[in-house]
Amino acid sequence: MNINDPSFESFYNLAKQQIIENNPKKALIYIQFHLKLHPSDAYAYLLKGNIYSLLKQYENSIIQYDKCNKINPSIPECYNSLAYSYSKQNKYQTAIKLVTRAIELNPKFLDAYYNKGIFLMKSKTKYAFNEALKTFTKLYSLDRNMHEALLQRGICLVRLNRLEEALIELNTYVELVPNNVQAFFELGYILSSLGKYNEAIEANEKVINLNPQFINANYNKALCYIELKNFDKAIKEFNIVIKSNPSDVLSLFKRGECYIEQKHYTHALADFDKVINYENYNASAHYNRGICLSNFKNYKEAKKAFQIAVKLNPKNELYYHTLGNCLRKLKKHKEAIQMYEKGKEIKKLNANFNELLNKEEEKNCINENGLNDNNNNSKSNNDEKKNIYTLRKVRTVRENNKNKINNNSINVNESELVNHIKEVLKGESAKNLMNKLNFNKAVTMKNKLEIFNKNKTKIISPK
Repeated sequence: MNINDPSFESFYNLAKQQIIENNPKKALIYIQFHLKLHPSDAYAYLLKGNIYSLLKQYENSIIQYDKCNKINPSIPECYNSLAYSYSKQNKYQTAIKLVTRAIELNPKFLDAYYNKGIFLMKSKTKYAFNEALKTFTKLYSLDRNMHEALLQRGICLVRLNRLEEALIELNTYVELVPNNVQAFFELGYILSSLGKYNEAIEANEKVINLNPQFINANYNKALCYIELKNFDKAIKEFNIVIKSNPSDVLSLFKRGECYIEQKHYTHALADFDKVINYENYNASAHYNRGICLSNFKNYKEAKKAFQIAVKLNPKNELYYHTLGNCLRKLKKHKEAIQMYEKGKEIKKLNANFNELLNKEEEKNCINENGLNDNNNNSKSNNDEKKNIYTLRKVRTVRENNKNKINNNSINVNESELVNHIKEVLKGESAKNLMNKLNFNKAVTMKNKLEIFNKNKTKIISPK
């Protein structure tokens, strides 16, 4: 092959043809030949970058796109492709800036609008979802045949908890595109969240019919059956999920709860034993195990299970009360009374602490910058705002902890925040309250359990 032969067909076109034929490695060879002949061809570097992107070599694709931009900084397709490569490295803010530049160069660049919306959604903040919603709305106004914009707009509305609007949007979409799995899955989530469980079940059934491997739909369908008190059907759906993934702790736990509702305590006990085998720190599983053993009148073993639950989650008043009942059955009345009293004390402390954390909601006149208000405010007002600001900080950290699904990735030291709040809060009663709560004990176990408890009953929504 003589690359200097002018009669030889364009290497650039050959490279493009190889991409169409899904042979990117051969396309890379042709485009390299072309660049030897035309080293200043910006579009050739763009194509080479696209080839590396097809090969999932995103670092190399970025290098080629940068070369393209250096030669010709006015090619919108280059910015769009460069943004995509950065997004594959989870550098969404960089990707958003680049794709915004592509739109500036070509205000009717449909792919750029779509990518910008997706990158914004990946950022997963309320502001980003609002911006993504605007982006997809603009895209749909440019091209009414871009039905995907309707789907993404509906998903943005779901993430913004504007469920009624999302329902209208997604129903419109499925009329136009009746076989989209994600659309029906999102509809199932919306309908279940709105309490329309029968309709949610129908939506999830459509998901399963379109894609039987979409196991999350079976899980969500099971949760809907639980809400309808149809535990037999719920168990059947959980069986499908567990068959697909025998270590699915959430499904094992919920199936165990269904068995308890049906008074099938042997099956329930087996499920909670499996949960504990995977997550020994799960206080709720130990507690439910104790419930099963109590119904077998095995109060001695039930007492051990309840004691473990209390140790793992010492802030749950119900655990103390149930342990007290168990001790009473064992005729240990003095210990039972101690547990009842402890439960009452914990209930009171929890109520006081929740009232303290909700204090800022009662002060709706104070915004997020309360610490920076006018210097004319009195010292007492500033102290009050510091209290509210600090409590809000504690709440934010806790919510972040709860949202971490990886049980080994709890990074926040809550005891440090407690010490901080002690320093900021004014008044001995507040300090005493914080001391009594004693958060620096078993914080990691507590947080892990809160994560489980938050997600075990939650309808799954795609990220």
